[in-house]
Amino acid sequence: MATGRQILRNAPRPPEWRAERGRYQVTPDLQPLSPTQLVEWVAGVAHEIRNPLSAIGNCIEIIDKQLDLQGDSKELVAIALSECERLDRVLSNLLSFARCSEPLLQPVNVHELMERVLTTLRYDTRFPPTMNVVRDFRAPLQQVLWIDRDQISQVLWNLLINAIQAVPRDNAIKVTTCLEEDDWFCLSVQDKGVGMSPEVIQKVWQPFFTTKTSGTGLGLAMVQQMVRKHGGHVRLRSEEGQGTTVTICLPLRDNASIP
Repeated sequence: MATGRQILRNAPRPPEWRAERGRYQVTPDLQPLSPTQLVEWVAGVAHEIRNPLSAIGNCIEIIDKQLDLQGDSKELVAIALSECERLDRVLSNLLSFARCSEPLLQPVNVHELMERVLTTLRYDTRFPPTMNVVRDFRAPLQQVLWIDRDQISQVLWNLLINAIQAVPRDNAIKVTTCLEEDDWFCLSVQDKGVGMSPEVIQKVWQPFFTTKTSGTGLGLAMVQQMVRKHGGHVRLRSEEGQGTTVTICLPLRDNASIP
């Protein structure tokens, strides 16, 4: 009786296969996607997923209101809605990462931008009421940078969410700004959480790498991508059991302070 390997070896090869160095390879009919085509493909897939996902979430909410569920049933509905929201965030992050365009530069008071993000953060369900944000602004409070407001807001948001998730609910995170060598505006987000091992630090910038059970693995990858598009760079310092500090540095060229 012929084995599975013998059957595969003796099976007729389709005409699009060709022999090379004694081995059969498939001749691809499709050309590799260009970066632009890949972005369009990702956007299309995300759009196709998001529409039914939104419908599912809406249906669950309607069922919850009409049936007046209690106990375990109520909890299951809450879990379902929470997972829908999580998947929507995954899609949003995926689209932001794939579509990351060139920054639309405009003069922005960076400290005012930071305060707006911090205020918004306090209304996010992931921000514990007992959490404290320590501000250590050493750069001029009226410092203006030529930046993309939306992209840098997203950068700061991602760093703050990471820091919040790394520390106990009654702990604090620290936000620091300073000028370095008259060439860079640097913003640091520091936590005293669990920290990272050297092995994790090596992988932390890779898209989709995460140590969280509910993470997308795109937060820091997006931070690095957006900061680099601004001509800046990102530094990370972390030690297990001691915490993590992530610093973004943006160029000061063509920047000034508000008079």
